[in-house]
Amino acid sequence: GLFLRCPNATSEIGFNQDKYIPNPSAISEQQLKQFEFIGKLIGISIRTKNTLDLSFPSIIWKPLVFTKLEWSDLEAIDQN
Repeated sequence: GLFLRCPNATSEIGFNQDKYIPNPSAISEQQLKQFEFIGKLIGISIRTKNTLDLSFPSIIWKPLVFTKLEWSDLEAIDQN
């Protein structure tokens, strides 16, 4: 799949157990096109001020809105 449950969900510890992160193994041409499509959907939703119900943790959405990442963003998905 394109997305995986965050490590905290797999370990059943910490916060954001309901969040998903991009699958680093999703590198086929088809999967990259699917990521591009999702990116376009996000762009359209931002421009039209419509919300998408995507369960991304802050480590994913902060760079999209030009907000500085902090160590706590990584800990929020992977406390191991």
